[in-house]
Amino acid sequence: MKGLKCTTHNCTHNRNCHCHAGIINVGKTGVCMTKQKREYGILEQNAVNLEAARDFDFSDSDDLLIQCDSTKCKFNRDRICTSNAVHVGDSVLRTKCYTKNVQS
Repeated sequence: MKGLKCTTHNCTHNRNCHCHAGIINVGKTGVCMTKQKREYGILEQNAVNLEAARDFDFSDSDDLLIQCDSTKCKFNRDRICTSNAVHVGDSVLRTKCYTKNVQS
């Protein structure tokens, strides 16, 4: 899939809101299990973001596979995310998928 927008403030895979992990794992509660903190934290993230081009659309990002264990999300089909666009970002305690849409 293409179209993952990541707004986490400290992850080695994030370059200016584009995830370059290739495969992303989302846990049962929507937590991004793939996040890896940068050695120099937010300062290093800010430097990487400045180096990355700001004018490309997140839908033109690298091909990604999102493996999802969230059993209550309507975009989860056999542990693969089927949403056209996904937003992953920081919450108070964890980095999580904000696209998660609970089935009724």
